[in-house]
Amino acid sequence: MSVIVLLDEMSATRAVPLCDWLARVDGLEIDRVLDTRWSRGLQGMSPDDVVVALVDEHPLAAGGEHTLAAHVGRGGGLVLLGATLHAWRDATVLAGLIGKPGECQAQTELVVEICAHPALRRLDPRINLTDRAWLDSAVPPDADPWLRTSWHFRDQILGWSRERLVVLTLGGTAQACADERVARLVLRAVRHASGLAEPEPVQIGMLGYGAIGAEHASAIALTDGLALGAICDRDPRRLAQASVAATGARLLADAGELMRDDAIDLVLVSVPPHRHAEMSIAMLRAGKHVVVEKPFALTLDEAEAVRAEAAAAGKSLTIYQNRRWDPDFRAIRDCVRSGRLGEVFHIETFVGAFAHPCSYWHSHEPISGGLIYDWGSHYVDWILQVVDAPVTAVGGAHHKRVWHDVTNADMARVSIRFEDGREAEFVHSDIAAAPKPKWYVLGTRGAITTEWREERLVERRTSGELVESSAARTDSQAIVRVHTPGRAGGSHVETVVLPPLLDAPFHRNLADHLLTGEPLEVTVASAAITTAVLEAASVSARSGGELVRLSARTAG
Repeated sequence: MSVIVLLDEMSATRAVPLCDWLARVDGLEIDRVLDTRWSRGLQGMSPDDVVVALVDEHPLAAGGEHTLAAHVGRGGGLVLLGATLHAWRDATVLAGLIGKPGECQAQTELVVEICAHPALRRLDPRINLTDRAWLDSAVPPDADPWLRTSWHFRDQILGWSRERLVVLTLGGTAQACADERVARLVLRAVRHASGLAEPEPVQIGMLGYGAIGAEHASAIALTDGLALGAICDRDPRRLAQASVAATGARLLADAGELMRDDAIDLVLVSVPPHRHAEMSIAMLRAGKHVVVEKPFALTLDEAEAVRAEAAAAGKSLTIYQNRRWDPDFRAIRDCVRSGRLGEVFHIETFVGAFAHPCSYWHSHEPISGGLIYDWGSHYVDWILQVVDAPVTAVGGAHHKRVWHDVTNADMARVSIRFEDGREAEFVHSDIAAAPKPKWYVLGTRGAITTEWREERLVERRTSGELVESSAARTDSQAIVRVHTPGRAGGSHVETVVLPPLLDAPFHRNLADHLLTGEPLEVTVASAAITTAVLEAASVSARSGGELVRLSARTAG
């Protein structure tokens, strides 16, 4: 689909992040046209093209107006953003189509409600956005509302559609144009203006129904556009559990049946890690899209083999790095990216306690990859999302001192060195009687520390007795504190308000990618780098801690 973006001098710079995001969408070709009359950019359009206009002040010249009107008359799509409706208020030929613009208010914080419309599936129902509001627009009576806000106790429509015309008054500020939530709305507007309807729900097959199976089943049920079609597991007990959690899904005992099931579009590979690469490749060769549980693979060679197979098959591939959406991590990442800490140069992370490891495959190194891969698949991924620099060297260390009935190490350390001199460390210990902070981050203008939360769960027995138990530290969001130096010494300490916990964010992104072409949040490239670091740390630990240099293909 070809998208012609009309800009003027005022909007061109502001539109860069919005256009760049759209350029990452599968199947979209973006042509940016900066021309006060847009005469050249509108020549030779076909009805399949969609014109998106983000114009601040230049009126639409007569020739351009007639060309656009003819384009819409032939069934072409038109999307107007930001102040375009107001800038084109004198376009008499289009007046009956686009309505009368309202008045622009100053830049402000808006609470925008996303209306129920087929084109707006899976979007957050409400977003807070810094932008300009265009109030009291004359919306055509036959238009379908897309966006609403309340202004001085009056309901205001900020976006609407009419056949293949969509008007969104968002995008009047640089902050709004750089917001991916606005970009998603624009993508939905483009698809609607092109006449594209959302395909049928993606049919998902689960290969393996272990401890996280019910979580996936619940998330799929919550996500419009996904459907759980089949569950495959060799263990009859797990299939019995699956039948309760996923009523209606076909229950299979053999992976070959899942591969041959033409009704299944995507397979979620949830077998133990030592078989992730093998089974992912098998499913890709069977013509399925694939989601791989973390860790992606146990070696970089395995990860690259899966990536090559996905490319050859032309299928989507992503990794279930679900912890990227944890509120405490998002708060830390956003604080670092904002520049509030200055340049972050040192990171320490930790998970653990003094407790016997589980007796499941997680604690058996030949299957799991070892202790480094367990929580390391999350923590190393987090670190690489926070530090935007190539990795050059990795160190690792193991201790085996207490729990000799399992094959995993009792404690593991991963040290990461980046090309620009920054460093990070991850420690996982099952023999730590005193825990360290979950995060300790140093920057040139501040620091972050996190405090584990000790949550107590209380339930009442039928006899009336109260029974208390402790929730796992890893099940609670950490308390995040930002420290900034004071002028007279010491530090100012602020406890950060965490962002909200989102419903099925990974699965929503997966549906948006497969059904509307949105970019995947978890790319294969990012997961492959995490795999390379975990593999290098394991090699280093086995060789007494000697640093492992990463080659150019793994550096990032």
